[in-house]
Amino acid sequence: MTDDVQKNLNDKFQTAASKGRAAEVLSLLESGADINSVDDNKRTALMHAARQGYLEAVEILLEAGADKTLRDISNDTAEYDARAKGHKDIETLLRDYVRVVETADEVIFQRPLGDRTLQESFNFVTRERISLVRKSPKGAVEAMTCVNFSALEDQSDESMLRKAFNEHVRRGGTADEALVFPNKLLKNKLPRGG
Repeated sequence: MTDDVQKNLNDKFQTAASKGRAAEVLSLLESGADINSVDDNKRTALMHAARQGYLEAVEILLEAGADKTLRDISNDTAEYDARAKGHKDIETLLRDYVRVVETADEVIFQRPLGDRTLQESFNFVTRERISLVRKSPKGAVEAMTCVNFSALEDQSDESMLRKAFNEHVRRGGTADEALVFPNKLLKNKLPRGG
């Protein structure tokens, strides 16, 4: 792609973000727009979307890897822009957002929980399940619990742990099953009666 074509694509991307056109933002990213490209004032698409109050566009940009720490020519961030314009939900999202990068050692599941999202992270290094309740899939954390695998007791907990362990193994993880399920005897290891 030539520099002129890339600049044109990045300009369209910034405009789409500043107008809150989430579907177009996604399309332009797929076409090769630079997520952290800047305009003449060193403003990113994330800054434009945050300033204008477009929550969906901000969420998409964060999920796609936009850098929320970048500063414009006035030394302002996207979070500052949201706060300055009174977009509290976007300000909170930008302040609390942590991009989740899944590895074999950490398997994450998300599912609806009423009007919230439940995110469960199974960490096979620390052998813990961390459960987060969020207003949106990557919104601010409203509630959190952390439980060691050995303390998971009910059938649904064990079922989710088994699902996470299978995904861990599928990704090439090497956690010892006996350490992940310390309270469970494998059926094939039970002594046979005579």
